[in-house]
Amino acid sequence: RQSLVCIHEEMDEVNQQLEHQCGRVHRLEGSLRQSCNVGDDVQRMRNMLRESHGALSQLGSLLEQERSRREHCTRGLRQQRVRTELLLQLLQHFKSRAQELAPQALLSSNSREAVNSISCRGPSGGASAGCENQLETVAMG
Repeated sequence: RQSLVCIHEEMDEVNQQLEHQCGRVHRLEGSLRQSCNVGDDVQRMRNMLRESHGALSQLGSLLEQERSRREHCTRGLRQQRVRTELLLQLLQHFKSRAQELAPQALLSSNSREAVNSISCRGPSGGASAGCENQLETVAMG
């Protein structure tokens, strides 16, 4: 009977050790599952980082293209302003010249000779229909 009690006590001790080891295995399995989950999370984050890096790279390229276009447009606007200013100066010059050469000045000595040399007499001795146009052409110079 003692040997049976002794065996029974040893079995209880072995069962306790087995339960202890099973607890350790369960904890290790939980840790392993958590580690796998963390590994999956890290992989997802790496993929997100790659996508983000690609999007930032694309955005940088688009921004550089936009800067280039803006610089091109700015140069074009500057050139257009210069052209406009030159045209404005040219128009002002012609306006001042036109005011200097008023119709009275055109009909002065040189213009009168040109007007007198044009024959505006029609067959009946009156002014022909084209005479007014010729006079206007000479007067406007």
